[in-house]
Amino acid sequence: MIIRAIKRLLLFLFMVACLPSHAQELLNEPPAKLERDKKYLFYLHGKFLENNPLDASHPRYGEYAYEKIKKAFSSKGFVVISEKRSKDTDVEQYAAKVVAQIQAMLKEVPPSNITVVGGSKGSYIAQWISTLLKSKEVNFVLLAGCKDDVDKPDIHLHGNVLSIYEASDSLGQSCNYLQNVPNGIHHYKEIEINLGIQHQIVYQPYAEWISPTVEWARQFSIPIHANIQAKEIRKKVKNGNAI
Repeated sequence: MIIRAIKRLLLFLFMVACLPSHAQELLNEPPAKLERDKKYLFYLHGKFLENNPLDASHPRYGEYAYEKIKKAFSSKGFVVISEKRSKDTDVEQYAAKVVAQIQAMLKEVPPSNITVVGGSKGSYIAQWISTLLKSKEVNFVLLAGCKDDVDKPDIHLHGNVLSIYEASDSLGQSCNYLQNVPNGIHHYKEIEINLGIQHQIVYQPYAEWISPTVEWARQFSIPIHANIQAKEIRKKVKNGNAI
């Protein structure tokens, strides 16, 4: 009976050890050492943070919760890569920089384990990244960064694209019109949110856009197959990643 109880305990420890770890790193650029099984998320903030300090408050939308947004994704198991851009950043040049980073990562990480999330101007940069990268499997989330009355002849989306916008927002609306131009979209979905908060949607980590973003990224990522030895379980327990 004691042996059976010990076996049950060991099985429980193994199952807990196999659970995904919680918070991951918050980085300014991709790490030097990449892990194939980790999920990497680039977060591109809106223009307000380019021209203002992190603690500035928008007169209409309030605090831009940059750190909270990053931590919301980190707490879901993503390695978050994000930096505060300089004033009036050139969209195409910055997109080219991120494309180069992703291309280097793709030598070691499956494309479906990489997600690019952009809000407002960050969404426009994400559209350029998608256009330049031309990857069928990289994931993109465009938050409040489209207007169908804006001429974007050079944008040709590729990859798995999720569009999210707030119905009351006059600055960022549906991205559906981008499906009507030649593109390399693999999967596409759009979500309309109705919170009545206009463009403030990009300023806070509202669950209404964080949750579908996480689900979208996980939907296409390659699952991890754990093969954990006893010494690894002990190490996880010691580090606080298992009980």
